[in-house]
Amino acid sequence: SGAATVALSGLTVPLAAVASAAASAIVPIATLGGGLALGGIGAAALAVGTLKAAFSGMGEALKAETVEDFNAAIEDMPPAALDAARALRDIRGAFADMGKELQGNFWANFSNVGDLVNLVEPIRGAMAG
Repeated sequence: SGAATVALSGLTVPLAAVASAAASAIVPIATLGGGLALGGIGAAALAVGTLKAAFSGMGEALKAETVEDFNAAIEDMPPAALDAARALRDIRGAFADMGKELQGNFWANFSNVGDLVNLVEPIRGAMAG
């Protein structure tokens, strides 16, 4: 107990100095953080605005069910956006077909799930016994 008291009292002066230095640094750190927060908010707003402009019309093009609707959605796009919209439409078609194939192959491995009914009664009897 005495050794602990001596050790703690020896740390009091250095801890007080560290606390004082930390307290004097709080105001500049808070000011810097506030300035960075405003800059970060501005950068995020700029990024969102840029993405919104870049993807303008792309959603309608990708939702189009017919070729006519697709062509109407992309008619005002610049050439690079036209190429991207066409490529994304092709990719969407490839993934749509793949989903049904994957689902069929997955569930084909579980064609004997109904056979588990034969195990329920013996387990029920063992647990009841």
